[in-house]
Amino acid sequence: MSESSAFSHCKEAEVLSRRDFLWQSGGGLGGLALASMLGREPLLANGVLHGTLHHPPRAKRVIQLFMGGAASHLDTFDFKPALIRHHG
Repeated sequence: MSESSAFSHCKEAEVLSRRDFLWQSGGGLGGLALASMLGREPLLANGVLHGTLHHPPRAKRVIQLFMGGAASHLDTFDFKPALIRHHG
């Protein structure tokens, strides 16, 4: 099997610019700038006033899911008139 036929089901990889990559992978440069600006504020940077948490931290890893493209909440709204009759 030749290399070209082994991957014939895959479309050609789209080359992303650096800006497009940052936008698609985490909300863009605006989110990075906002995090930087909020990190300078003493009340927002730490999240605590006295420098210690009231419990030991347990999280070791964070997974950020950016899932755009779903149906709008307005498109998926299902009006149920029976709820008005049976309420109360």
